[in-house]
Amino acid sequence: MLFLSVLLSIAIGALRGGSLRDLGQIRFEKPWLLFLAFLFRTSIELVGRWGVEGFSDYSPWLIGLSYLLIIKAASLNRALPGMSVLGLGVLANFIVISLNGGKMPVSTTALLKTVDPVTRAMLEAGRDPVHQLLRSDTVLPFLTDIFYLPPPVPLVFSIGDILICTGVFLLIQSGMRTQQGQGTVLP
Repeated sequence: MLFLSVLLSIAIGALRGGSLRDLGQIRFEKPWLLFLAFLFRTSIELVGRWGVEGFSDYSPWLIGLSYLLIIKAASLNRALPGMSVLGLGVLANFIVISLNGGKMPVSTTALLKTVDPVTRAMLEAGRDPVHQLLRSDTVLPFLTDIFYLPPPVPLVFSIGDILICTGVFLLIQSGMRTQQGQGTVLP
């Protein structure tokens, strides 16, 4: 969903007369925090889906660490447009994941309408490294992945994901219009 949000934000920014080159002018404090969080999250997805024995014991910790790194980066860069909104979304996801055993609960309805059979089978078997099925004992179910977009853009997402994508959109829109005299993202 984040990738789609970035593409859509860039396309809208370009339609509004913005420039990708201007995005490079954003001064981001400690960008390595986001790189490290991305590295953790990607390793969880890849290694977890390969079924490496014993990895599932560590994936909740790596997920939590990746969210904490993003929260720290958002906090350090809160003066940038959209970063507070992004940070709030990450915090919402972190809370619900932490309270539900280290995995994001996913609505069965949303799952059946969007996810491919292989991923669905992994979830139903409890082998997905990042998600689990929403149950009656799920804590804060309104913050879980309960929303969905059906094919051709099958996505399952949460309120936190909406906030994260909104924050990314605001940051990109602001960054792409710096040379138009409409504001700046440089602190």
